[in-house]
Amino acid sequence: MKKLLLILIFSISLMSYGKSINREQLQNRNGMYYEVNKETPYTGEAIVYYENGKIQVRENYKDGELNGEFIVYYENGKIKGKENYKDGERNGEGIYFNENGKIKGKGNYKDGKQNGEWISYYENGQIQYQGNYKDGLANGEMVTYYKNGKIQYKENYEDGERNGEYIGYYENGKIQIIGNFKGGKAEGELISYYENGQIENKENYKNGKYNGEVIVYYKNGQIERKQNYKDGIYNGKWIYYYEDGKIKGRLMY
Repeated sequence: MKKLLLILIFSISLMSYGKSINREQLQNRNGMYYEVNKETPYTGEAIVYYENGKIQVRENYKDGELNGEFIVYYENGKIKGKENYKDGERNGEGIYFNENGKIKGKGNYKDGKQNGEWISYYENGQIQYQGNYKDGLANGEMVTYYKNGKIQYKENYEDGERNGEYIGYYENGKIQIIGNFKGGKAEGELISYYENGQIENKENYKNGKYNGEVIVYYKNGQIERKQNYKDGIYNGKWIYYYEDGKIKGRLMY
């Protein structure tokens, strides 16, 4: 008799897990999902459909919470994204695709937040972005690439804020900008360059604001203007120059 009872319970459990309904038949009650007019939290599969009847989303529930594989589809039937849930939160690998079936991005979640390495891709398969996350915040080196595979930006993050050296490159590999950040704000000298390698701007920052001398250059290397700031406010002498180096005008603040 006990054996028969165990088999019966096991069979009912399997039937619950094997159940599949239209997502419209579920309702959210205080963060838990139930079938309409039922008092037991839902366990089983729920499906969302496009207007043409094709599947848009397949999701799985256990005791009223998202649990297991979660798949989103394009209208053409190809997979748009695959995620995994545990106790209502994203956990494990998330992988996302373009409509042509190529990987668009991938990474991991822990307790609903991005965790570990995340990579996004161009349609040609080249990496577009690569970085690390901890508890949903960017941490460590983040690198952005051009479609040809060359580096566009290298930056460092700590708890979601830019921290440390920041470098931007032109597509030909030459430096476009270089500077430092502290607590998400520009700090110290920041230099930007023309594509020919000549300096375009030299700026100084303190706590994210202009502080000290700022020099702007023409493409031929001659100074265009010199400006002075204190805590982001105009301060002191400003001098403007012609492209041949002669003084154009002066201002005092």
